[in-house]
Amino acid sequence: MPHWILANLSKSWGGGEKWTLTTAQALQQAGHQVHVIVYPGSDLAIQIAQAKLPCLPIKARAYSLFNPLKALKLFRFFQSDSFDAIILNSSHELKFVGLIAKLASIPRIIFRRGIPQPLQSHVINHWYFRHIVSGVIVNSTATLLAMRSVFLDELENLPVQVIYNGLDLQLWKLSHARQTSNIIGVVGRLSYEKGIDRALHVFAQVHKQLPETQLWIVGQGQEQENLKKLAADLGIMECLRFIGFTDNVQEYMQKFDVLLFTSRWEGFGYVLLEAMSLEVPPVAFEIGAAKEIIAKGTGVLVPDGQITTCAGEIVNLLQDQLFREQMGKKARAHVEKKFSLSGVVKQLEALLSISES
Repeated sequence: MPHWILANLSKSWGGGEKWTLTTAQALQQAGHQVHVIVYPGSDLAIQIAQAKLPCLPIKARAYSLFNPLKALKLFRFFQSDSFDAIILNSSHELKFVGLIAKLASIPRIIFRRGIPQPLQSHVINHWYFRHIVSGVIVNSTATLLAMRSVFLDELENLPVQVIYNGLDLQLWKLSHARQTSNIIGVVGRLSYEKGIDRALHVFAQVHKQLPETQLWIVGQGQEQENLKKLAADLGIMECLRFIGFTDNVQEYMQKFDVLLFTSRWEGFGYVLLEAMSLEVPPVAFEIGAAKEIIAKGTGVLVPDGQITTCAGEIVNLLQDQLFREQMGKKARAHVEKKFSLSGVVKQLEALLSISES
C-alpha cells in the first residue's frame, strides 16, 4: 500500500483542516501508511494527536525556504522513509514543503485547492505548477474553473481530479427516529462570509407565518453581538437560540427540521453533507458549493440572496412533514452514493495510479 504525506500548516481550523484529518484517517483505515505535517499547537495538530496519527510538527511558512535548519529538518524527514506521494493543502505548503519534497525526490507532489478562487497569477506560482506539482485535486467544479482561469496551460499537462469532501457515514447517521421539532438550524462560524445575518432575515419572515418556529444557531465568531442586535431589531430574539461552539454538532443537528444555508461564499460546505447524512433537508442559497452538493429532491436551492423566496420554501417544508421526511431520506442516500470517505480513498488511489503512468 502507498505511503502518503498530508501537509497542512494552518494555525486555525476550517474545511481544509477537516479534510486533512478525515482523509488521513480514511487512508489509514484503508490500509495505507499516512504521515501528517502540521503546525505545532494548531487545532489540526491537536486533532491529529488525539487520532494517534503519525505526524511531523514544524513551524513553517512559505518563507521558511530561506531557513536552512527547517529546510534540512524537512529534507531529512522525507528521506527517512519511502514515501509515495504528498498532498499540499495551500500555497504555504506548496512553496516550502513542495519544493523540499521535490529535492528529496518524493515521486508525486499533489496540490489540493479547496476554495473556488485561484492562486495569484505571478511567475512563481506558474513555475511551481510547471516544475514541482505532479497532480492537482480540487474539491468542486467551481474550484476547478477558478484554477483554470489562471493556470489553464499548466493544468492541461497535469492529472487533475475533482474529489468532493467526504463523510464517515458510520459516524454520521441518525441515532433515533426523527420527530417534528419546528426548529430551523444554522451551523457555521459567525462571520460575514457565512451570511448568518441573511439567515435572520429569512427566519423573521418564516416566523411571521409560523410563530411556533425556532432558529438555533450553532457556532461562534466575531459577529455575534451584531447578530444579536439585528435579531432584536427584527423582533425574533425570543425564538432565537445561540448555541455557541460545540464538539458535538450532531446532537443539535438531529433536532433540526430544516438546515438553513445562507453563506455568501463557501470553499465546499461540509455542513450540507452533515445535515443531509442525518436526513435533515437543506434550504440553501444557490452558491457554488451548494449547487454541486444538493441534487434534485435532496434539498432546495434558492437564487442567491432572495430572502422571501427562501422563507417561502422553508414554510412549505415545515408544513408538509411527509414531503420533508422523504426529502431527508433522499438526501441521506445521495450522500452515501456521492460523498462517502471510502469514495475519497478510491479517487486518491486512482489519482496515484494516473500520476504513475
